[in-house]
Amino acid sequence: MTKSKLSNNVQKRHFQITVVGSGLTGSLMIYILIKSKIVSKENLCWVNPNTKISNDNRVSFYNYKNFQSLTKFGLKKILNQKESININKIEVLNQKQNKPLTFSENESLGIICKNFAVQKALSEEAKNSTVINSKVINSSIDEYQRILMLENGDVITSNIVLAADGTNSLLRSLSNIKFFKHELNHIAFNGYLNMNVSSNNIARQAFLKDGPIGLLPIKDKTNNINFVWSVNKDFAKKFNSEEKIVNFLIRQLNEFYKKYDIVFSKINHNEITSKTYKWPLKLIYVPNPIANRIALIGDAAHTIHPLAGQGFNLSLEDCFAMLDILKDSFETGKDFGQYENLQKYAAKRKKRTQFMTLSTTSIFYSFTNNSNFWKTSLSLGMERVEKIKLKNIFKVFASGF
Repeated sequence: MTKSKLSNNVQKRHFQITVVGSGLTGSLMIYILIKSKIVSKENLCWVNPNTKISNDNRVSFYNYKNFQSLTKFGLKKILNQKESININKIEVLNQKQNKPLTFSENESLGIICKNFAVQKALSEEAKNSTVINSKVINSSIDEYQRILMLENGDVITSNIVLAADGTNSLLRSLSNIKFFKHELNHIAFNGYLNMNVSSNNIARQAFLKDGPIGLLPIKDKTNNINFVWSVNKDFAKKFNSEEKIVNFLIRQLNEFYKKYDIVFSKINHNEITSKTYKWPLKLIYVPNPIANRIALIGDAAHTIHPLAGQGFNLSLEDCFAMLDILKDSFETGKDFGQYENLQKYAAKRKKRTQFMTLSTTSIFYSFTNNSNFWKTSLSLGMERVEKIKLKNIFKVFASGF
């Protein structure tokens, strides 16, 4: 960890709390800090490199527990019926299953909302903090504060920095926070398809021959769904265009869901963006996501396979856990950045992060094993689970606990 002092002629701005990161986690962290009113606008800074809201047409699943927590901060008006869809049933289907493993909840298992709609609403609230549109290029510390050097030449200091700067976190590196990285050798593809039937508030997880796919309904009148498909890198190289891989996916899904009379097709490009996103999948595990006056949140602290949307929900839990600790410091008059706070945060998140990392990675490797014997065994096991109370464990897993 680098220790340094600024020369006396450098102009700097000081904040009690600084959040770094332009993604959904950073936006939500700033939002709940503003709503908590533990610091004033002048003492809360958001280092957001993006000058404009990104046109992110992907969706995120907010499990029931996290959704309920967000409504306490007034987000119900944002995640409302016009922008979101309630999920009360999830179906999990493997290649050799006769019928899907189904678990449901009359009230809700969670909601699905477009990222763009949420960030657009959050951007209005962000005006109640100090927003600096620049990138962090370096960081150091002294006895009382963390120092951030920005690309635009600004230098800011803060009692505590919350780093939500993603999987390839620069602040994690600059702070010498140790982490483990494992390449999953898979590429994630994300886009939209159309179904011939209404989703009826059902989210689907299918384990296709070439990789797992999540099928998430969205709020519209056209039966469009959002997909997140994970495939082997070598397999992905066979396709020289996004259109070809989407056409292949449609054929695979139609064969897979043929006995359920579900047919998938391309979307009407006039209704919704036709852009397909893709990114390499890796596992990032940070045993101790803290350093002097800095804590990692979101993908900077943990990156897992996108199965069941649990990575984003882990990030939301980071935000709530950190806020609880900061509120306690506010109420007792303690320094937000004291190392005791950081240790409490790390301890509070350790078991949950370990569990979700292990469970999603185990599911990923189990269902991408090409052994016919193993796939048959998994299918029989899932059909057995469908008939017993054990399947309630999966419901709890999906809705949060």
